[in-house]
Amino acid sequence: MPRRALEPIGPIPEGATVACLLGAAGRDPARFADPDRYDVFRADPGDLAYGAGPHHCLGAPLARLTAEAGLRALLAVLPGLRRAAGPRPRAEGLVSRSPRTLPVCPR
Repeated sequence: MPRRALEPIGPIPEGATVACLLGAAGRDPARFADPDRYDVFRADPGDLAYGAGPHHCLGAPLARLTAEAGLRALLAVLPGLRRAAGPRPRAEGLVSRSPRTLPVCPR
């Protein structure tokens, strides 16, 4: 999320563009028992980087419902679906920090 510094902050001069990365969203060890494990059914996932307050994304609830319904349907058809063996896919992207692909296999 690009932002512009309104005043100098440490080595960042006033007017500089700063990229605020969301890759750590949902990974606070003080809040989540296993923050590095992806769990779409986590009991209290929080906002998952959709923002809050006046900047809250109005599409966030629809995105959550769509993702949950899609994943539930996929796992109902393929209950043993697991990540394929091999190296963990590398996260890419400046904003979402997610892999482009996720190789899977049924068990």
